[in-house]
Amino acid sequence: MQAKSIERGIYKRGNSLETTLPKPLILHFNLDDNFCAVFKVINSNRTLILFEDYLKTNSTREIRRRVYNRSGSYEVTIPKELLFTLDENKPKKAIFEFENNQWYLKLKNE
Repeated sequence: MQAKSIERGIYKRGNSLETTLPKPLILHFNLDDNFCAVFKVINSNRTLILFEDYLKTNSTREIRRRVYNRSGSYEVTIPKELLFTLDENKPKKAIFEFENNQWYLKLKNE
């Protein structure tokens, strides 16, 4: 079965890079609560993305970023650790893939 994917642009906000989260990733959350995206690197091209309570403690093998509500959409900062393989002078794209009941994130230059 082929993975379903959703693409989003990555844009600069201050000193960080952010992307808008696709609605299917966050529909099952109570959006009034604080939650964060947890990035677990699988390999240099693929990262598992989970969502948890913002206050939950984290392990050293994961990167956590808070999910922000901005004008009816939900955004997350892309960790710099995931951007090292990309050309910083080119536009970037986030690709969210759903496979085996989990969401994965791939980053690439446009």
